[in-house]
Amino acid sequence: MRFKLLFLALFFTTLTACETVPSQEKNISSVTGQFTGAASSTMKEADITKLSEILNTSETGFPESWKNMTTGTQYEVIVINNFDSATGQHCRDYSIAAKTDTNKEKDYLTACKEGNGRWKTQ
Repeated sequence: MRFKLLFLALFFTTLTACETVPSQEKNISSVTGQFTGAASSTMKEADITKLSEILNTSETGFPESWKNMTTGTQYEVIVINNFDSATGQHCRDYSIAAKTDTNKEKDYLTACKEGNGRWKTQ
């Protein structure tokens, strides 16, 4: 019985390590572009809302993640730096990663909070 359990554990570990889905790294500026109003096929309104919440509340250096249950896309955002722009806007540098069944995308961006309270990617 122990041998069967060990075999099954090793078998599933091997399957997990040999992922057959290609994990291509792509730039996702177009994804976060929707955050400022441009069209995107990846990021939905709920994702934009979550990204905005993270930029409003997350501490620097702590990963925040969520999964869009409709699209299946998994996101991870890490705020890297806070600063004020030359015009006095509060800004945050952050990384954002999006993972689907077929793609893995990652980018490093800066967003600044506008007077209306919305974040705009620079």
